[in-house]
Amino acid sequence: MKQIYNEGKMGMEANVCQHCGQAAFVVKEKPVEKKGLMYVVMGWIFAALAVVYLPIIFGGMALYIGANTFFDYNRTHGAILMACAMFATIIGLLFSTLVAGTFVI
Repeated sequence: MKQIYNEGKMGMEANVCQHCGQAAFVVKEKPVEKKGLMYVVMGWIFAALAVVYLPIIFGGMALYIGANTFFDYNRTHGAILMACAMFATIIGLLFSTLVAGTFVI
């Protein structure tokens, strides 16, 4: 796919299709930098805390960590963590309503 065109002393490298001559774009995948296991464990701890204590804050933090896990670490694990964080936040809000009679933030 690569052809080198020599123009005088300078060589110019271009990615072109050998059949039609159009420019071909090569997409290079960036290496995945995995965050540590502790980062994911913190997300699960925050999701568990969202059920019993400050559901908006801990649920939001678990959702944020789940989104970062989804994009940076593992898509499946991140999606599961985000779904559980949303579920835990809703359960925590309902639980606080039943116990205290108001939404506790």
